[in-house]
Amino acid sequence: MRDEPGAGRADEPVHPPRAGKRWGRPLVVAAVVVALAFAGGVAYRLRPGPALTVLPPPSGPWPVEGFTVTLCAGTPPRPEGCAQAATEQGRRAVEAAIRAVPGVAKVSFVPAKEFAGELNQMTGEEEPGGSGFTEDGTVPRFVGELRVRGDAAATRPAEDELRAAVEKLPAVADVLFEPGLFWAGKADLAVRLCAASADQEPPCAGRGRPTPDERRAIENALSSIEGIGTVFFEPAQHARKVAESALGVLPRLEEIGEAYHIKLTDPQAADTIKSTLEPLPGVAGMVPHLAP
Repeated sequence: MRDEPGAGRADEPVHPPRAGKRWGRPLVVAAVVVALAFAGGVAYRLRPGPALTVLPPPSGPWPVEGFTVTLCAGTPPRPEGCAQAATEQGRRAVEAAIRAVPGVAKVSFVPAKEFAGELNQMTGEEEPGGSGFTEDGTVPRFVGELRVRGDAAATRPAEDELRAAVEKLPAVADVLFEPGLFWAGKADLAVRLCAASADQEPPCAGRGRPTPDERRAIENALSSIEGIGTVFFEPAQHARKVAESALGVLPRLEEIGEAYHIKLTDPQAADTIKSTLEPLPGVAGMVPHLAP
């Protein structure tokens, strides 16, 4: 699993964010950005059907935790703590240290030239001699996966072990951990509900969690829509664990909204779910889940 650096000048080294998880993790930011991305509803069949079967969240599997160990750049400006570029001897020392960590499942080396090519492919800058990323403008790195799966409490010991093994080595610029998304592959979209806190953005401003009657209205509406397969209800406690796993911090329970996570049998049903549910009291919005 590889990190996706933010856009910058092509002649500057590209470095991942500083070590440690933050609220601004790329995969989490992407989920927030697309929270209201479903544009416009389309006509879709509604059906009077039986009462909706709502399941609790699955126990797993939790996604594999990925990591990136970035090496010091070959040309200035270099990251903080990098007095000089990583040598071949330094690179080998970092690789040996990573492979010696019991919690590491796999690791591979990505030279700066290869990483520059990947960035150019991602950004469409693939023309030779163009203004895309170059070997001198990027940095080599090791990418891999941890052996352990689970929430933040389960993965933290392996993270700490890897960080302690490599971050003080002179060739290392940064250590970054990137968890996968718990709901990827398990559901196609989430219907987010208002949280307990009254300090929320519209349409949840000034109110708390949905009442039992509001929850029943939401579930009745879902039961009338064709194209819906499995429906999970995620209580705030589970959503909080998922958030901690992705962000590395434990948000306050009252700030976490509960959610219905839905597996579709027909992708067209997403537009009907949006147009039917978003006007209902207690619904904060919809979030499509990224593919695993």
